[in-house]
Amino acid sequence: GSGPPHTSLVDPTFAEKLAEYASAVAQRYPWVEYYTPVNEPLTTARFSGLYGVWYPHGCDERTFKSALLNQCRGVNLAMGAIRRINSNAKLVQTEDLGKTYSTLALAYQADFNNEFRWLAWDLLCGRVNSRHPLWNWLTVCCGARARDLMWFQENNCAPDIVGVNYYVTSERYLDERLERYPECFQSGGNGRERYADIEAARCMAVPTQGIAPLLREAWERYSLPLAVTEAHIDSTRDDQLRWLSETWYAARQS
Repeated sequence: GSGPPHTSLVDPTFAEKLAEYASAVAQRYPWVEYYTPVNEPLTTARFSGLYGVWYPHGCDERTFKSALLNQCRGVNLAMGAIRRINSNAKLVQTEDLGKTYSTLALAYQADFNNEFRWLAWDLLCGRVNSRHPLWNWLTVCCGARARDLMWFQENNCAPDIVGVNYYVTSERYLDERLERYPECFQSGGNGRERYADIEAARCMAVPTQGIAPLLREAWERYSLPLAVTEAHIDSTRDDQLRWLSETWYAARQS
């Protein structure tokens, strides 16, 4: 959520308010070393600004853009406020890292989704400029001002640790052949065509390789330390730990 009722993810002063709160936290707990001021900013912006599921229930690119930029700027300002109190504080920036697969007809949408998934980390690392693959989409479709995007390049706040959140729902499959799927999976679309958007694990004949290649992709893109920060939806504590240890072992072996 976006905190107390007097603010929201699209409040123009959200970042400053978050930084003020972060400063108070750091003063009260000066021994804390690792911080995640905003968990999954891209995912939160999608569900709050594009899909209408979470407050403020936006269903358009401009609301998404405001929520994403506010949160990423909030991370930046919050870490600055924390580090003025504790210079050793480290940013663990989490995000859901999946991958999208598709039919040949929807390869263009899968390509977009597979670039889109990096957007929050790209902003914090100062990688979003006029050469970024999503620059035109951000400035034209989302209405982002160039100076607001370039602010992140001028105020780099690359994570000390890239926190990868990965679930069985993280990898998706897109298919325009709607008749093949139950109605509950037919809600995908991009304004150009409708398609089924379903967990890859439910429908792909050959399973994906799971988290291992995704960690490799993250390393090749950022060359920053990685951690698996969320890796389950529901189970007992022992099952969660066993799954995580097996996943990490498989990733290291690859």
